[in-house]
Amino acid sequence: MKTSTASSARQIVSRVTALLLILVFALSVTACANNGKTPAETTSSGEVTATPDETTASLFEPDDLPAQLNLNETVTMLYWEDFENVEFFVEDEGSDSVEYAIKNRNAKVLARLGVEIDFVPTPGNYNNRSNFEKTVYADFSGSNSYDIYAAYSMSVANCAYSGYCANLYDYSVINFEKPWWPKKLTSEAVINNKLYFASGDISTNMLYMMYVMYFSKPIVTDNGIESPYDCVDKGTWTIDKMIEMAAVIANDLDDDNKIYGLATSSNVHYDPFFYGAGLRTLDRAEDGSLIISDLFGSERAQNTATKMAEFLNNGQCTASKGQELFRDGRALFSVNRARYASQFLSDTDMGFGIVPMPKYDETQEEYATCLGFPYTLYAISSGSRHAEAAAYLLEALASESYRTVTPALFEVSMKIRYVDDPIAARMFDIVHDGVSFDVGRIFCSSLDTITFRLFRDVLTNNTSYATEYAKKNPDVIAAFLTAVRTGEDLDPTIFERNFDGYL
Repeated sequence: MKTSTASSARQIVSRVTALLLILVFALSVTACANNGKTPAETTSSGEVTATPDETTASLFEPDDLPAQLNLNETVTMLYWEDFENVEFFVEDEGSDSVEYAIKNRNAKVLARLGVEIDFVPTPGNYNNRSNFEKTVYADFSGSNSYDIYAAYSMSVANCAYSGYCANLYDYSVINFEKPWWPKKLTSEAVINNKLYFASGDISTNMLYMMYVMYFSKPIVTDNGIESPYDCVDKGTWTIDKMIEMAAVIANDLDDDNKIYGLATSSNVHYDPFFYGAGLRTLDRAEDGSLIISDLFGSERAQNTATKMAEFLNNGQCTASKGQELFRDGRALFSVNRARYASQFLSDTDMGFGIVPMPKYDETQEEYATCLGFPYTLYAISSGSRHAEAAAYLLEALASESYRTVTPALFEVSMKIRYVDDPIAARMFDIVHDGVSFDVGRIFCSSLDTITFRLFRDVLTNNTSYATEYAKKNPDVIAAFLTAVRTGEDLDPTIFERNFDGYL
């Protein structure tokens, strides 16, 4: 199955126009639909208040669902309660435009479908992921009460691997050719010709977890550096170009006054360079089965690692206090998640821009985006008693999020309030369209973290990628791939392993 993409021109016009409308409506908002609920309550369709999405809906691609349904069912969603950004429902009315959009999205969808949602919370972040998985397993041996799993990325992956997630391709109402499902989803996350989990506009946490490259506009201007925006548009935004720009501002000042070419806060933020270069760890054979990607140990991977390791260790970069240094105007570039703008740059007057991660070279056709791990993957339980209603709900929530929540999150909360740069609209569309769902990253716990730890360690220690790749135990990956093909169970000890410091 292939995904379709809306034209960039249409997206830009639609989202910029929607922004203006949303801003107008936001000024007059005094009430929201009361569809948020406490975890112990059930959310009903209820009454829908007047919302800006009714005006802006025509500006975006519609879904194929009927305008009105009466499914008359309750869909139970098990969700991770320790998520980082509001996503599932909003209990208290507030002035935040994203919260407002979520409240009204839920109200509109529930009224449209004629369903109720029973939100069941359980701890499930990185430190609690085994709890989420054990909750699913216990339910399967008992009541099969959950219809949808909405969990930290690794948790849903492990549930799918153990047979607890349905094949989403079995539900025709979910249209993965629509723009609210990232275009690379069905080309990367398919296992044995089946798709067990999905994410996209339905997950605010996914949107906030997209990695981008931040750049300082004052440093670019003061040093006569070519605008990264122009490089992106021309297709020349590459690793070599980034290193070339960073070299322009290199200086020998002491640490208190030094201007860095690149500042990060941890080697965790090295991962995006791997995916930005068009690399991946796992691929599919002609029969759809998973195989180790030729790119994982390729010359392309070695060259990327060598360039980046030399760059990161040449004194022009730092992996300490990167957020603060960039905010204080002491770094040309900083790599971080999209939410960094709202967390750390909202109270600064510095001018900054946002671009996708640089490509390997100019022949690479598309920019690619890495996701931080704390985002939500959605799945339908293979034991669900309301699977069809669950499928309708996922498609409707994703579709409505695309039209209302995403515009509020990006156009208001990030592009205007924090970035104040209309060109960023195009950049975020490129970042969004390039989201990678490399199965090797999603299943990294099952692969002893080789699929991301190898690249990080080489860049941190400035060692040989080829040497380190050869040293890693290939049996770990081989055993995983064999198990996927044969349906063997995961090693139960996997959930007790501790990989702290890697995420």
